[in-house]
Amino acid sequence: RRAATSGLGLRQRLPAPAPGSCAREHRSWNDTDMSDAADPRQRPLPTGEITFLLTDIEGSTSLFQRLGDERFRELLAHHHRIIRRSLADHRGAEVKTEGDSFLAAFADPQDAAAAALVAQRALEVWAWPADGRIRVRMGLHRGAAELGEGRDYLALALHQAARVAA
Repeated sequence: RRAATSGLGLRQRLPAPAPGSCAREHRSWNDTDMSDAADPRQRPLPTGEITFLLTDIEGSTSLFQRLGDERFRELLAHHHRIIRRSLADHRGAEVKTEGDSFLAAFADPQDAAAAALVAQRALEVWAWPADGRIRVRMGLHRGAAELGEGRDYLALALHQAARVAA
């Protein structure tokens, strides 16, 4: 087991994955140790039949108002590290992040499902403060997708994934 320390003065023991679980490798949930090759922000985007993963923190606006700027930013940073580590460990490419939402793309649907499951488990066991516990909605959908300009997709499957995550 590895220990992770948050900026909120909390210490969390992250459980090792169970034998046969979907976690390929148990690593620190800190994105500072990712190589460029593993960093989901640097990974090339898949094309053709891909699986989209969309995430969104439930009630983030009220949580932000309740906690204030500094504490919410700290929680958001932990959330981002957990999501990015799961994307990296499961060959996901981060398409974009807006506030507390992630859009990721996977060539393999099993990798996408495993990334979502591992991220949810890590988010569940993280030692969030009592007034700052977060829940994250996640939606997966697979379909044909083409890259538009930059790191954007043009795909019905993306819109369908957003509906699943809602």
